[in-house]
Amino acid sequence: MIQLRVSTKTTYSKLRIEYIFKLIETHALGLDTKAVLGCICPDVVELNDQEIKKKYLHDAGFCRPSYNKRSFEQSSIKRFLFNDDWTLKRDNLILLLAGPEELPISFGGSQQLRPIIQKLIREIGDSTSKEICNRIFRYDALDDTAYWLMDQLDIRVCPYCNRQFTTWNRRGKIRPAFDHFYPKSKYPFLALSLFNLIPICDYCNRKKGENAEIVETKEIIFPHDESFNDPQFNEISFRVVSRRGRESVFWLVLRGEEPDFYVELSPGGMKPIKTDLDARFPAPRSAHFERLYNSIDCLALEETYETHKNEIRKTLKDIYNYRESAARIAQIPAILRKKRPLPELDRLVRMILMKEELHIVDKDDWGNNPLSKLKSDLFEQVRYYERIGEYC
Repeated sequence: MIQLRVSTKTTYSKLRIEYIFKLIETHALGLDTKAVLGCICPDVVELNDQEIKKKYLHDAGFCRPSYNKRSFEQSSIKRFLFNDDWTLKRDNLILLLAGPEELPISFGGSQQLRPIIQKLIREIGDSTSKEICNRIFRYDALDDTAYWLMDQLDIRVCPYCNRQFTTWNRRGKIRPAFDHFYPKSKYPFLALSLFNLIPICDYCNRKKGENAEIVETKEIIFPHDESFNDPQFNEISFRVVSRRGRESVFWLVLRGEEPDFYVELSPGGMKPIKTDLDARFPAPRSAHFERLYNSIDCLALEETYETHKNEIRKTLKDIYNYRESAARIAQIPAILRKKRPLPELDRLVRMILMKEELHIVDKDDWGNNPLSKLKSDLFEQVRYYERIGEYC
């Protein structure tokens, strides 16, 4: 739903290498430790085992290859990772585990990741032995690295629904699940890929699991690359729609006084459409619109947001009260606004600041605030009717 904005505590290039070191230290990567370190850090070949441990592994020990070379020989993952002489292909290894050198969109750059991952899938293919990949890419050993990764990425709200915090606590052993955007059951060679691991809330993780077959055959929005508010496409926005249809009731909905309303996600204009999803996203759809449609459908976003009616009504009430208070301030003579103290004036001034208290924030900050897209869209819906003179 929302674009990931990663606020890493280190540089992107450093994060990529540190992530691979973490995989080595926790033995999550079932490749020869010396070979991997020698590939990434050429100076390691001149060091003995103790020096390597001290400099790179912090006495974590070495991992030996966990596969049989003979059975590994003909696999596509072998051809992708190794040269004919069994030396590692450095660029391919880093690309598979930690992404491209170019700065991705989610890190403030312009590089899209979906085409790169899809190219990896085509190159490595489904023919790769799952048993071999499971021995090399040990997701079950990722747990300690997962806390470090959450610290680095600092993603605080589920990007799929923007409803729940993805909080973590190393001491309490509490952290969100990592969603494999490309399922590790089908693509085991992506089990440890940095950009295939997306922090996700329990609800969205369960919904994706329930619709696993649909998600695998139908693409959804990839949070590293795109969102419901992608500027190059029509934005998808939340709208409230009266269930009773009468115009007078709709104004009560916009003021937060009427509890009987729908919540819908609509492309294009501000006016609510009040139709089913297929009518709002008519076929044939562009590839991007198809992913938007699939995301709303597979994650049941509209049905889920129906459970937030209390928050919606409160937000609409506060927006209405804020607007009314602002209008009253405008009627106070300028000379009075400069004089203090006026208890009534102070109260109204505090109301003017309610937008900040409502956490109606810019979209770049949506990833830190649950329900922030919803609140922002409601605010824009009210502003739309105010601009055309129909908000009363």
